[in-house]
Amino acid sequence: MNEFVIQINRTIISDFIKEKEKWLGLDLNLNQTCRITKGDFPQIEDFLLIWKSQLNSKNVTITGYQINIKAKLLMSNLNLYSFQESEQLVK
Repeated sequence: MNEFVIQINRTIISDFIKEKEKWLGLDLNLNQTCRITKGDFPQIEDFLLIWKSQLNSKNVTITGYQINIKAKLLMSNLNLYSFQESEQLVK
């Protein structure tokens, strides 16, 4: 059985509760724009997306832990040592 676990910081939940009217009032049928920003290492993120897509096309299950390990290996191979493991990588 595959287990799906999400760890969410309490402050995030608290913020959602404080702004519940805003979130409940969203019209999901509208074509609204949103701001998308790149992280500190967009080339790593792009590679991880391609890698994940390839695995998905082969019906291979991948975990957040595996994504973090792959990101660390990529950063090490590129001599980029400022990477810190983050739960945001897998969200």
